[in-house]
Amino acid sequence: MFTNHQSLDLDRIALLATTKPDVIDRYLRFKVRQILNQAKPDSRLMLERLQFRIDGIRRRAGSPMSACLQISKFMHEQLWELNDVLKNGVALTHPKGVANVAEDRPEPPASEVPSLKAKVLPFKRKLDRHLPDNHKPDRH
Repeated sequence: MFTNHQSLDLDRIALLATTKPDVIDRYLRFKVRQILNQAKPDSRLMLERLQFRIDGIRRRAGSPMSACLQISKFMHEQLWELNDVLKNGVALTHPKGVANVAEDRPEPPASEVPSLKAKVLPFKRKLDRHLPDNHKPDRH
């Protein structure tokens, strides 16, 4: 299927996602299998379990955007839990069993928050010129 393929660039993936989502889904499963097969045996089971949870989130989500947001939230929760283990030696999880970033983490004092300033650069995707005007991203 994808044995002799070139990596897809972001514009090609975005185009295929809107025109042929089944191709993107097959490509994703192929790349996941490829990564799992290359993983060290002692890491493979953990990675397969993680992928199983991610696949479950994708199946239950109502849309690709919802899946993306839910997977992002899940990954952030996992990072907070890892942070707890590294700092405290044990995971300090939410009573529901999941770390909740908004509820469990107090805001740091303003004096401890670094002030970062940066110029935001607009990026134009090649794909945008092929989209109808009502589907183009808003420009600010």
